[in-house]
Amino acid sequence: NSIQSLTNTDGLLENSVSAICYDGLRHGLWIGFSNGKMNFYDLSSSTFSNYYELSRISQFSSNAIRNFHLHGDSVFVCTDFGISLFQVSRDEFRDTFFRLGTFDEGIAAQDAEVFENTLVVATGAGLALGELTSINLVSPSSWENITNAVSGEVHAVCNFNDTLFVAAENGLFMLNGTALLQHAAASGKKILALDATEFALFALAEDEIIEISANGATRTPGDFSAAVSLAACENNAIFLADTLNSLLEISNGETQTHETNSPASNAFAVLGFDADGRLWGSSSYDTSDA
Repeated sequence: NSIQSLTNTDGLLENSVSAICYDGLRHGLWIGFSNGKMNFYDLSSSTFSNYYELSRISQFSSNAIRNFHLHGDSVFVCTDFGISLFQVSRDEFRDTFFRLGTFDEGIAAQDAEVFENTLVVATGAGLALGELTSINLVSPSSWENITNAVSGEVHAVCNFNDTLFVAAENGLFMLNGTALLQHAAASGKKILALDATEFALFALAEDEIIEISANGATRTPGDFSAAVSLAACENNAIFLADTLNSLLEISNGETQTHETNSPASNAFAVLGFDADGRLWGSSSYDTSDA
């Protein structure tokens, strides 16, 4: 397997990569940075587009981009101060939503998913739901908050088999209307991240990875307390970005550690696959490669 490294000398805006997302419609990578800057890397032409708008927002302590969610012509950008809407056809940011219902202004958005025409945002205080048909999502009154089932931070949301799964401090939940139903496979267990293939959902806990499919739940035990990101490929191999043990690959119950010959760091932070099966990742926020 070959390793390609991209740094700021290649056109990357920064080395502090905090989010990566593959865009299949445009065959490229959306790349977010800890200071709010954003790149789009076109895989066909190997060229970068640069976006600075979010880094110029000055009223919050952190501008870090945490995640992306793609929905047609829209890119929802999860940040440490809310969620921003980037419209690809216009090549511009259209809105930023700082107040998600009754949550504090500038609450961090960890993840987002469009589900049944509703934008569902994972935050440190619970879920925020905004109907995409709403006239003005900038208004806090356009959002509904769900906090009654989850305790503490919501880390991730993931659509699998037309069910929206929610990873929280106190378990794995399923969204049913505006109610959260706890999944028995991870009752009361802190779930750090989620990813799905066509046939399985993978939930990352500190002491195991739980695979949920039509056949039930399968568990792979291990010490994953330093893992911060999970990426699953269609052959059910799982890759973990681990801040202590570099890049972990788990296949058929076996764990393998990969270390890259990087000039920066082997402490991976974010991961994602593209359509060609290539795994893209970054090292830690302070010293990062994409």
